[in-house]
Amino acid sequence: MRCIKKVEIVEENVVRKRVRRGIIRIAIAYPSTYMVGMSSLSIHLLYFLLNSFDHVYAERVFMEGEGPYRSVETGTPLKNFDIILFSVHYELDYVNVVRMLERSGVPALRERRIEKRPLVIIGGPTVSANPEPVANIVDAVFLGEIEDTIHDLVEKLCSLKNVDDLADVDGIYVPSLGKYDVEIAKVRNLDASPYPTRQIVTLEAPPEYTPIFGRAFFLEICRGCPFLCHFCVESHIQFPFRFRSYERVIEIVETGLEESHVDKIVILGLAAQSHPDFRRIVSTLLEDFKVSISLPSMRVDVLDREDLELIVRTGQKVLTIAPETSERIRYNVNKKFSDEDVLEICKIAKEVGIDHVKLYFIVGLPGETKRDIDACIALVRKICDLFGGENVYVSVNPWVRKPHVPLQYASPLNIEEADRRLRYLLDNVKVRHSSYDVYLAYAQMLLSLGDRDVCSIIIDAARRDGNVLSRAFWKSILKRCGEMFKKYVHRDYTIDDVKPWSHVSTGLSEMSLWRRYVDYVSKVNVS
Repeated sequence: MRCIKKVEIVEENVVRKRVRRGIIRIAIAYPSTYMVGMSSLSIHLLYFLLNSFDHVYAERVFMEGEGPYRSVETGTPLKNFDIILFSVHYELDYVNVVRMLERSGVPALRERRIEKRPLVIIGGPTVSANPEPVANIVDAVFLGEIEDTIHDLVEKLCSLKNVDDLADVDGIYVPSLGKYDVEIAKVRNLDASPYPTRQIVTLEAPPEYTPIFGRAFFLEICRGCPFLCHFCVESHIQFPFRFRSYERVIEIVETGLEESHVDKIVILGLAAQSHPDFRRIVSTLLEDFKVSISLPSMRVDVLDREDLELIVRTGQKVLTIAPETSERIRYNVNKKFSDEDVLEICKIAKEVGIDHVKLYFIVGLPGETKRDIDACIALVRKICDLFGGENVYVSVNPWVRKPHVPLQYASPLNIEEADRRLRYLLDNVKVRHSSYDVYLAYAQMLLSLGDRDVCSIIIDAARRDGNVLSRAFWKSILKRCGEMFKKYVHRDYTIDDVKPWSHVSTGLSEMSLWRRYVDYVSKVNVS
């Protein structure tokens, strides 16, 4: 039984080691709540990998309460660890990284930490795309995927005399050395890479602490995406598309269910449907292992009746798809399916027993006009005619400009116009809906596209009272950042411009991104 701020949580598969001389103590810090953190495969993977070394003891620290923050396993204060390893998936959580450090007695700025202790390392998709906004905070950044380099990293940490030496490890970027070319680390062979089969399972916890998927086993069957949509940073930094073999997936499931004692599997992957054995995997899980399954959202252009019947067999009655935008723009961001394709899939879905549809849309993509938004509204209404408005749910989000994608070159709308378009779409679909606030979206853009001077905004935000996910919180901050916005967010780039993230290599050439952007502009008429 573990205790987080006097909240009792019962967990299975927690690692317990005797703290002895010579052992390296690592805090796996997640800058959000226990519920969110324990719903992330990255926490289970890091915990499994690091604790596989006899001379390493890795414990978890979540942002519960106001701090100072302590580990779940032993209650050790964050500041007492040798290394703090942050796993970050969301740019606005950079503020929580600073809050966790400062509220635990650790100076947020690297230069103010005496003798570089504790050593602060950060990883995750956002910093892999652009590490510069947090470059003055952390000692090192891990770019990309850690499985193939974990042994080199731990070995280096054990004998570390100077933090600069970490730059010798693949995927490690040391900001104190200044900007230099660095390549995102990639796992070459997913079958050969270690996988966390003994995952931590939360057996008992208050509702607000219960992980999003409950008692479940996370099963990543593929990584990356073959479609490379023009706005999707994850698919570009995880390029190329790779998958685990059917045999390896089943081996992981057999061991995982035995060690984790659950009867639910959450299948993970940006393009899980594109796994060549996707149907076979799902059928085996249902027929041989008798587990319930949670599937990710489905891509319309590779979805058919057999897939839909499989979804129903898993017990899911909701079809989740992402038309994103109008047919005109959709085709040109590399989603090659029409509105008629969407409607046909919805018709088949209803025939096979699916009774709800969830739709994702983006507003504000370059070249978008009112005609495109009206086309989205018309599509939603046609789907409502099939399912009934009460059974259709719409999620609408502003376009968030990101590094390393073709649309990185285009400036977004001003905040007020983006907000107006989002409201117009939501007011006219007249179904249950949710949306991502434009002020959060534009704050995310600034922290995604900025350079080292953006760190001052992160520090300022961290020292203010307020919820990081509050519109009012960021509205007040962004009003004071007009010059920063002009410098990083509202700026067009060309292929010849040096961007804050230009020194980071994803494996895709700048020329390939530029050509795809130029092609997009010519077809969508971006002004």
